[in-house]
Amino acid sequence: MGLFENLGRTVESFKQRAEDAAEETVSGESAGETATETDSDRECVDCGQPVGVDRSECPSCGGDVVATGSDDG
Repeated sequence: MGLFENLGRTVESFKQRAEDAAEETVSGESAGETATETDSDRECVDCGQPVGVDRSECPSCGGDVVATGSDDG
């Protein structure tokens, strides 16, 4: 039974870390917004959230991304 108890603890620990990370991501959107805005000149067409240069769609709502601000070309 020790094997199953250890497995159960490991699964619960993983589950808790995943929930914490998801919660941190949701609550961290406001805090990370300023850093994202300075790193990127792109935002979501639908919700207006800043979007990183490595993304093709908004992580918040899945909307299309459009470049804003100055253009290098």
